[in-house]
Amino acid sequence: MQKKILRWQETIFFIIYLILFPMFTALQYSSDYGKDTFINTFTYLGISKIFDLLPFIIFYKTIIPKFLFTRRYLAFILGLIGFLVAFDLYLHFVTDLVVSKMSFLPKGVAKTAANAYQQHRVPRQSIHYTLMNLAGIIGLAYFVRTIEKEKQVQTLIKQQWKLELNALRDQLHPHFFFNTLNNIYSLALQNSAFTAPVTYKLATMMRYMLYETSVPKVLLSKDIQFIEDYIELERLRLNDHVQVSFDQQGEAEYLEIEPFLLLPFIENAFKHGAEHEVTNGYITVIILIENKELSLQVKNSKPDAGQSGRGEGVGLSNVKKRLEILYPGKYRLYFSETHDSFSIFLNVSLS
Repeated sequence: MQKKILRWQETIFFIIYLILFPMFTALQYSSDYGKDTFINTFTYLGISKIFDLLPFIIFYKTIIPKFLFTRRYLAFILGLIGFLVAFDLYLHFVTDLVVSKMSFLPKGVAKTAANAYQQHRVPRQSIHYTLMNLAGIIGLAYFVRTIEKEKQVQTLIKQQWKLELNALRDQLHPHFFFNTLNNIYSLALQNSAFTAPVTYKLATMMRYMLYETSVPKVLLSKDIQFIEDYIELERLRLNDHVQVSFDQQGEAEYLEIEPFLLLPFIENAFKHGAEHEVTNGYITVIILIENKELSLQVKNSKPDAGQSGRGEGVGLSNVKKRLEILYPGKYRLYFSETHDSFSIFLNVSLS
């Protein structure tokens, strides 16, 4: 689409700059002409300028990109001189001659062209006028080249972001599976009645991960449901070992979000807040949706009151990178730590 717009801009520029502008510029020299002479000359200029487009387009499409853009300046200067000589011959032997032979034109127009051809005079423009036209064309070429390069850069950036996001997702999936499979393994060793429900829950979650998250964004409601399933799975493993609470406020039905953007924060809460707790442990997850903004608060107890700085882990480190890529300038992320608790607060604009 962008390329098509640029082509239209080029066409409009050539029409205005090389046809209409010279024709209307000639109006200021018409005060000494009679009416018939002026009409003939003006019509002749309009028709001949259409013929004159061809050499300028050739210069625009070949000499500028081949020599000027590649910094072959000597070749460009020689090409410019060659163009000026060839253009003068073209005006005489092509434009003037062809227009003079157009029998369907008014006789005065054909006669004007015939006179220019016979006398080899070009009253429309001199060398310095041709150079002025070429300067405008060179400016246009640089403008279009800058726009196209900027588009290429943006395309490369988007491709790089996509590759990086895919790499981050690939790291997240094994991280989640390893944690959950370890949970199932522990339950199986205990011959727990919860082994089958946990396995079924994992199968449901895997179905979502494999078949519904291959797109850039998913419905926020589905991703929250995935989080609820994850928390329920962890509850089955922990029993009453740790008090787990989850609360969602606000409608998520029509909003979209990057898949698994919230999960790593909750994973880390379970990993660091419940792994070694014996009693009085807790994990609190609150999701608030309001005015197309998502807020997540996760708070968990610390197993060792004297321990500080738990490290980010693979999942949390990855999600911070993803936030920078997907929501630059549209998110806030805070960490808070006391002697017995750790919490995070995330706010993301989904508009």
